[in-house]
Amino acid sequence: PLYHIKLAQTLLRSHRKITRATEAARRAIELDQYNAEYKLILAELYEAVGSTSKAVETYQDILRWDQTNERARFA
Repeated sequence: PLYHIKLAQTLLRSHRKITRATEAARRAIELDQYNAEYKLILAELYEAVGSTSKAVETYQDILRWDQTNERARFA
């Protein structure tokens, strides 16, 4: 999962291949479903492409598992 999430972050920072970045982030989450950091990165990717509803859904998913997650609460 670490490889996939690092790939997603790199693609996000380069502002290229956002679709590939979201696929990589989703794959990392499949491999480690309870990692909130991976889900936060996915939410940021959704925000970067203007998919606000998917970003909000992802933040809400994080908060279901961790109500104290500051980044998800204030996003």
